[in-house]
Amino acid sequence: MIGEVKMGKSEFFSDLWRTSTDPNWAKEHDPSNPEAVLGLASEFGCGSDGPDCPPGWGANKDQEASNGLLGYHEADFGEPFLKIGVGKLVKGSCDWSYKEQTCATDPNYHFNSNYKFAEQPVWIVGNQSSDHMEMVHFASLDSGWAYRLHRTVQLYGNLLVMKSKLINTGTRKFTTVQFTHNFLAIDRKQINTPLQLRFGQDLSQSEEPGLKQGWSVPLASRFQFTAPNLLSASKPLPEGGQRQSILAQFKEDVNLNASASYIASMGGPAVVSVASSSQPLYGLKFFAQVTAACPEPLQQISLAPGESARWQQRLAFSEHGVSSALGSFFRGVNNFSGRGHACRGANPSDKATQYFKVSTTESLEECLQRCLFHSNCKGVGYQDSGRCEIWTRPEGISASKPKQGYHCLKFVMPEDMPGL
Repeated sequence: MIGEVKMGKSEFFSDLWRTSTDPNWAKEHDPSNPEAVLGLASEFGCGSDGPDCPPGWGANKDQEASNGLLGYHEADFGEPFLKIGVGKLVKGSCDWSYKEQTCATDPNYHFNSNYKFAEQPVWIVGNQSSDHMEMVHFASLDSGWAYRLHRTVQLYGNLLVMKSKLINTGTRKFTTVQFTHNFLAIDRKQINTPLQLRFGQDLSQSEEPGLKQGWSVPLASRFQFTAPNLLSASKPLPEGGQRQSILAQFKEDVNLNASASYIASMGGPAVVSVASSSQPLYGLKFFAQVTAACPEPLQQISLAPGESARWQQRLAFSEHGVSSALGSFFRGVNNFSGRGHACRGANPSDKATQYFKVSTTESLEECLQRCLFHSNCKGVGYQDSGRCEIWTRPEGISASKPKQGYHCLKFVMPEDMPGL
């Protein structure tokens, strides 16, 4: 968890995401309390009860995925199982006593409950400085389940980069789901206008499981779809009384090639989150409470023994709107500004039509946003008339040609940036 992110006078993530009537409100942070999550809280699993996750989107529809657990099904009560990223826990030891059935007799896994450790977790903190930290965590069972997790956190100007690597160090294949909660609490203000959240998916189709259970309110009662992929806050969630929440799980019908990126803005303060991974999206959720809006893209990871998966999340922050934050992800080819140049492939004459997809946008900023939301985008070519080229050439944009009224900007990976 990265609990607090500030830039200048603006605050983007904090511990302020619950209502004032929540029993966990205003308490000191207690890492043993599952409700004590805050800020950029990463997790393995799909955020629901049960040891397994339901089918995901697209290619993940026919695969079974664990809810971040290894060895849970075969463990008896009192025996250990693994929660990836947490460590070795004891089955049946969770604090679920306010339910009619306690964990000691309930075979189900309760993701939002406090399990006892079978042994204390191991985290090794490696290289660290004022703007860099490396961490390694690992756990294993005698039955062949094992993993090692590497995390790197790097600051670069207004850019926060979190790199992750998960390795299957055991002898048994596993499939799991991974996501980040993204508890956006911009300037500690109640969720309301002018908050906007833009995604790479068409969000017009969704399910809201909390409505049947009585703990949430309809998404449409607090947010409007001002475009199929744009949520605009229209009415605040009320404070006081029973806790008010929103949980929407979006359906897979469109945009399966979309990335796990999002853009959030409150007029001035803005954050652009870009997720980079070879793993396809498992799904997308949106959660909200009084002071937080939480876009939650989920990715599915399947690893045979000895295999590893890498992914990263890059967040650019700005006090001066989305355009300023977007600039952290794009650079002109060959160190020029990009203005007055048209994009090309290997050389200034190389412009095969299969290198890019053409659409029409109202601005260069909108074209750049479309690039962020496409999982294979390498950069954009933009013409002032509104022509937007999303370049997907595997080798990227390597050249350009001077041309009036054009812009050519390549999408920059953190490894291409000095200091990263």
